[in-house]
Amino acid sequence: MPRRDHVAVIGPFRPLKGGIAGHTTVLADALETSGAVVDRFSWVSQYPRMLYRRDERDPAAPSTPGVRWWLRWWNPASWARVAWVVRRHDVVVLPWVSPAHGPLQLLVLLAARRARRVVHVHNVLPHEPMPLSRLLARLVLGRADLLVCHASALADELAQLGVRTPVVVTPMLPIVARDRSDPPPWPPIRLLFAGAIRRYKGLDIALDALALLDDDRPPLALTIAGEIWDDNERPSAERLAALDVEVHTEFRYVSDDELATMMAEHHLVLAPYRSATQSGMVSVALAAGRPVVVTPVGGLPESVEDGVTGVVAGTADAEGFAAAIQRALASIGTLLATAGSGLDAVDRYVDVLGADLSPGDRRARPHRPG
Repeated sequence: MPRRDHVAVIGPFRPLKGGIAGHTTVLADALETSGAVVDRFSWVSQYPRMLYRRDERDPAAPSTPGVRWWLRWWNPASWARVAWVVRRHDVVVLPWVSPAHGPLQLLVLLAARRARRVVHVHNVLPHEPMPLSRLLARLVLGRADLLVCHASALADELAQLGVRTPVVVTPMLPIVARDRSDPPPWPPIRLLFAGAIRRYKGLDIALDALALLDDDRPPLALTIAGEIWDDNERPSAERLAALDVEVHTEFRYVSDDELATMMAEHHLVLAPYRSATQSGMVSVALAAGRPVVVTPVGGLPESVEDGVTGVVAGTADAEGFAAAIQRALASIGTLLATAGSGLDAVDRYVDVLGADLSPGDRRARPHRPG
C-alpha cells in the first residue's frame, strides 16, 4: 500500500468568519479526499481588536472537526508549538492573507525545511496599507517551495515584488456546497450583492450603475446582504428609494448556509470591485450556476468567461458596469443555462495539487508573468 502524505494545514477554519476560513476548510477537506492525512491547526484569536473590531466567529456555523485551536496572535509560544509539531510533516500548507501573520508563518516555514512548503496567496499585499507589508511578503513568500494563487494577475504581482518562488495558478475552490438549483421564475430578475461591504468592493458603483439602466429593461429586484465595515459605505435610504428597483437590505454577517440559499434565490450576482485579485463570491456564484457581472480589475476577468458564465464590464466605473448589467439582462436565460458549465473547480484544483504537492518532487509548473 503506498504511503500517504502527511499534510499540515495552518490557517483560519470555520466557524471563524470570512471567505479565507471557508477556503481553508474546503482546501483541507479536498486534500483529505485526495488521499492525504491532514492535520488542521487554527486560531483562538487571529487579530488585535484594533485590526478587527468584530466577533471573529460565526455563532451559526458548526466548528470544523479535528482542528487544533492552538494559535493566539499575542502568544509566540503558541506559534512555536505549531512550528515544532509540523516540522516532521511531508507537506505544510499556509494561506497568505495579511502581513500581521508574517512572523508566525516565517517561523513555521523555517521549522519545516524538510517539508514541501506551500503558501496560498489570496492577496500579495493587504487592501489597506500596513507597516512592513512588502518586506514581510518577500520574506515569507520567498521561503516557500511553491506558491498557489487563483489569478495570473496575482502571479504577476508576485514577480513585480521580486518573489522568485515557483507559482501555480489554479481555480478558486467554492466555499459553500455546490448546489446548482433551478433559478426562480422571473420577472423580476433578482440581483445579488453579497459579502462584506467595504469600499474596494464597489457597492456604490453598482447602485450608480442601476440608476443608469435603460428605461425599457425588465423589472429588477436587488438584495444587498453583508456586514458593513465602514459607515461611510452604508447607502442612504433616500439613495435606495431613488432607484427604480425593488431593494431588500440585510446589513449583517451572512453565514455560508445563508449565502448558498441566497444564491439559489437570485438570478445574477454583482461584483463591481474597484480593486481585486480574485473574489470568493464569484467562485461561489459560478459553483451555484449563477452568472456574475464583474469589473475588469485584477484576476476577475480570468474567473468569468464573458458571455458564458457572466459579463465582464469594459471599465471599472458606473457607466461601464451599467452597460455590462444591460448585456447580462438581455441574455439572462442563456447565461443561467451556461454559468455552471465546465469542469468542477474542485476537480481541477486537486488535479493541479496532486501533481505538485509531493515532498519527493520539488518541481513545479511555474507561471510565466505576462
